Amino acid sequence: IDGNQTAIGSALSAAVNRLRDLTADNPKQRVNIQLLRFAVHERLYLLDENARLSIDKKNQAEKLLLGKLKMDKVHAYMIQMENEENGLLEKRSTAKNHYQSLNFAFLKYALLFACLVCLAAIFGIIRELRIRIRAQQMLEKSLLDLKRSYEEVEQITFTASHDLQEPLRKIRILGTLFNNKYQPDTDPAGKDILARIDSATEKMHTMIDGLVEFTTLLNAVSEHETIDLNTVFADAWQKVIRGAGEPVKLVTHTTLPSITGHQAQLNMLFIQLLTNALKFRDAKRPLEITLHYQLTELKQPKRIWRKDSALRYHEITITDNGIGFDNLYREKIFLLFQRLNRPEDYTGKGTGLAIVKRIMTNHNGYIEASGEKEKGASFRLYFPLES
Repeated sequence: IDGNQTAIGSALSAAVNRLRDLTADNPKQRVNIQLLRFAVHERLYLLDENARLSIDKKNQAEKLLLGKLKMDKVHAYMIQMENEENGLLEKRSTAKNHYQSLNFAFLKYALLFACLVCLAAIFGIIRELRIRIRAQQMLEKSLLDLKRSYEEVEQITFTASHDLQEPLRKIRILGTLFNNKYQPDTDPAGKDILARIDSATEKMHTMIDGLVEFTTLLNAVSEHETIDLNTVFADAWQKVIRGAGEPVKLVTHTTLPSITGHQAQLNMLFIQLLTNALKFRDAKRPLEITLHYQLTELKQPKRIWRKDSALRYHEITITDNGIGFDNLYREKIFLLFQRLNRPEDYTGKGTGLAIVKRIMTNHNGYIEASGEKEKGASFRLYFPLES
């Protein structure tokens, strides 16, 4: 009997410990487990005591009644624990159903939000496409307008080189005939008027020639080739210096590179720059022209002609020791028919530096100028380095 009681006690203790582990997260159940443990020990103690007493019907009835009460107490604690667990299970089930409904609502609203985002993205894409289509249409219109402008420029160039020159030639011829026939009978005032007419006609003829020369450069030449700038500069030097009348000293520090370009335009560029240096030479000292070349890298280029514009340039500098100019006018000198000096002091078409700038534009480069009065001027040419 003692062995059986010991086994029963061990099994009950193990079961109670198991229940304690399962309900460790519930303080109320921990209290119930402790009460159940006491009730079980009391029932085991009473059972052990009854086993040692002599058989007496009166005592046996009392002991059985007391054992029944202890067992009812154990049963009550177990029911209380079971009710507690059922209550918790019901709460958790309710919470689970609630969260499931929330998840469904969340998924529903998330799906609705995703649909709205997709619709907004589609509308945004459609709007962007419409903007791009309008931009493309505007670009096509601009290209068409540009083509028409080029055609109009060509018509103006043709008109300037033929139709406008014809009246000027007639005015000069008639003025010359009048001067030759009636010169003896013309008073000094009349001769002065005829001279002014001839001078104005010559000036108009020169301006038209310069305008024609400039407008022919507006249509960029697409057929470029590799050009040795040393040969081009030497040819321009010979053409300009041949009519200089006075010796000109040339100082060079290095050879020039070969670039891709249009030879006739590059030749015209150097002729205009050398002619400009001769025109504005200082009478107090012999003219000296310095030619310098170097590779340079610009972090912020002044002209962005295309998306992949080069940052490395061939820099060619032409410096003279002429009369110079004020740096305040270093942009103005590249405009058509803009002069910093009186026309009667320095003759010319007024288009030379404008032509130089246009040629640099046609070669995807740019030009900068700097000067100082009575000391000279410097022109820096930047040709993009071919990648």
